[in-house]
Amino acid sequence: MSEIPKGDQYDTSAIDTHIKEIAKRERSITTGFRIKNLSQIVLWLSLAGFAIALIFILISYGIRLIKYPPPEKEYIERPIPSEITLKLDEPLLVELNNETQDQRTMREIERNNKNTPNNKVVSEFTKFNSIQVGEYSVTTGWTYENSNARRPKNEFCYTSSPSLGKKISSLRTEIASKKDQEFSVLPNKAALIEEMNISNSLATDMIDACEWFN
Repeated sequence: MSEIPKGDQYDTSAIDTHIKEIAKRERSITTGFRIKNLSQIVLWLSLAGFAIALIFILISYGIRLIKYPPPEKEYIERPIPSEITLKLDEPLLVELNNETQDQRTMREIERNNKNTPNNKVVSEFTKFNSIQVGEYSVTTGWTYENSNARRPKNEFCYTSSPSLGKKISSLRTEIASKKDQEFSVLPNKAALIEEMNISNSLATDMIDACEWFN
């Protein structure tokens, strides 16, 4: 028959290790609860502090309004004039940024006419504009019936060749002409090339240099 071992002869290391692991786990759980509770406490304290600060600001603003109320606005009524008199010595001419050179010229003519006796209307006149194209000069002319006309009645464009000597100063070659905004003579590049013995590009530049009224 075997003998019963004594108490100090049992191996209890496994039980001791298990007890230590349980104690360690309990401490970890307890620490987690404490951290969670602490974060909630901090959150609620922050909200409470913000609410207290807001209440303090509102109370301070209310006390300030009681002690120093805003000033009352005063409205000054301006008297309505019973009569307005406008004195215009001459018609008002408005200058537009997009007006053409011709319109500016007509406006200057109208101003000059107002300074002349009896405000006479200028009869038919022609306005010229020249552009240099290579060795040639391209001239455009606008003929108006009178100084009150807003559009030219007739338009013409021609080119002048350089001086050929003392006897012949220059040769004039017609390019095109208009009557009442319609072409009476169309530009003919082939005719210019043949008549003036010039290049195709030069003839094109001459035709493009004509400034027709738009």
